[in-house]
Amino acid sequence: LISIIRAIQVQRELLKSGVKLSLCNYSDVPENDKHYANIQIVSLYDLMQAKDINIFGVEDILTEEESARITEKINSMTRKKIEIPKLAGLTRGDAADILANLVENF
Repeated sequence: LISIIRAIQVQRELLKSGVKLSLCNYSDVPENDKHYANIQIVSLYDLMQAKDINIFGVEDILTEEESARITEKINSMTRKKIEIPKLAGLTRGDAADILANLVENF
């Protein structure tokens, strides 16, 4: 029996096992940061971008404009309407946690 493994599941397992995904290196998000794995996922799926070269802005507050862009991006990635929780006003790290979990359930 062959099962389809989604890319997000592979990425999550690699992160859980300590494999470093070097595509997204941010000086303000070390590997031991509580948001590290989820920031890797939202960055790889282009849901959130760095605030500056190699700086994610993990403690910065997500703006309404960023939240609207994220919502538009998610809606373009899915065939069905997804209810996205309010993200504006959260730290970018907390928003990444919510978004990474949301992506896993697409």
